[in-house]
Amino acid sequence: MRKRPLVDRSKGSLVWVFLSLDGRIARQTYWLASLILVVLELLFRVVAANNTVGSYGLLLLLAILVYPGVCLVGKRWHDRGKSAWWVLVSAIPIVGWIWTLVECGLLAGDDGPNRYGSEATRTPFDRSEDAV
Repeated sequence: MRKRPLVDRSKGSLVWVFLSLDGRIARQTYWLASLILVVLELLFRVVAANNTVGSYGLLLLLAILVYPGVCLVGKRWHDRGKSAWWVLVSAIPIVGWIWTLVECGLLAGDDGPNRYGSEATRTPFDRSEDAV
């Protein structure tokens, strides 16, 4: 059984999920990757609470998580058949957050291929040889 390296940059790898705006991801991938970002954020906050990095250090650490979060949500918007620019709807307090939660986290993506790629059915967290 052939396994792909964890730092693989091809479509379907973890690096692709967090650092690329191309393609589509399924809801399962979205939720698992979101969980990773939340855990990292909590870890950064614990480090800052122990006064190791200070408030500016915390801001820097949290800013590092913004781009992977945008890539993640952008690919979910692609799965719904919409442009990644829809990420900006999250900037609207409360209404935008709920809208993004429903569209990206709860509703299924387009069936079959759309203009952003083929249907997202597998997760990069599945390290089997037939994973995307």
